[in-house]
Amino acid sequence: MSGKLKAIIIIAVLVAAYVVGSTAGDGDMAQMVFYAVLGVWAYVTLGSLSAKKKDAETKEEAKKLLQWRGHYALVPALLLATLLFTFGSRSHEAQQAAALLEAADTTEAWMAEKIPMAHLQDSMAYVSNPDGVVSDATVERMNRTLRKMDTLLNVETAVIIVNHVQNADIENFAQAIFDKYGIGRSDRGLVMVMAYRDKLFRLHTGRELEADLTDAECSRLEQQYFVPAMKADKPDTAMVYLTEAISQFIQKKQLPELQPSSLMTEGPKGLNLIWVFVAFLVWVFSYFFMSRKAGWSQASSLLAPPQQPRPASVPPAAPVAHDDEEDDEPEEKPRDKGPGGTYGGGRSGGGGATTSW
Repeated sequence: MSGKLKAIIIIAVLVAAYVVGSTAGDGDMAQMVFYAVLGVWAYVTLGSLSAKKKDAETKEEAKKLLQWRGHYALVPALLLATLLFTFGSRSHEAQQAAALLEAADTTEAWMAEKIPMAHLQDSMAYVSNPDGVVSDATVERMNRTLRKMDTLLNVETAVIIVNHVQNADIENFAQAIFDKYGIGRSDRGLVMVMAYRDKLFRLHTGRELEADLTDAECSRLEQQYFVPAMKADKPDTAMVYLTEAISQFIQKKQLPELQPSSLMTEGPKGLNLIWVFVAFLVWVFSYFFMSRKAGWSQASSLLAPPQQPRPASVPPAAPVAHDDEEDDEPEEKPRDKGPGGTYGGGRSGGGGATTSW
């Protein structure tokens, strides 16, 4: 087989590996491909060891020895094909996950008048999470923080976490919550609205609270805590950190530090790419070992015909050259539901900040 034909075949295999991975691959298939390559590698290694240099006494045996070297040199191409297949399969899994998530989102857009307000049912609750966007543990942790803000800072809060708001108009939605329920005593109210599937978030402040929590500070806190977490698709982390940051900021205390570990997402299951890299490094060292063990470095000379005696006047001909071919919160006991609460009749001056991710 000519070198040009081999190159064409290798390129075709690499392209096919990525195409198949991106159309039908998954993590389990990527692992199977990787193990298959290791199997080929083991077979070639054992075959190469069986063809020892000392046994290559004839021209035909020397050719077989060179063939094993050629097979061994194809292993990196197979490892690269495995890598491309894995990249393709991860892209395919991500597309499938996005499609399933989109199909599962059957919730309708909420109107402010239809939101079940948690505080009216339980005076100790401030978070309404009707679509289950965040976990119960997150809701309870936020309620504890918001309860302290209410009792210590006189800041009454209503948090609405849904998938969609009507017409994706989150500012009018937040204002409608203020107008309907009168959030905040002495106009020190705060409304937080997350429209998860609309990719929108709004902090909406009461008239008196604007002095402590300006529009600029609302925007800064959203960008510092909320947006990075949402880009990592961590709504629980986003809401917990932002709520605690707002509480600390109003108290003029040191703000919490957003831990990188809390933004880490679990990648698609399947082949860890580091193993492909490790396998390639092992191949490099094993190739040099096999070159010495099987005599590949001298294999070319074995193909040369034995030299015949020549007259002294005729210089010997030159020898023939041959080309070598990758913040869990502990669960708490559910507390007893308290009696329903009331809002303080606060008014919003329209201050706050809106962000998207």
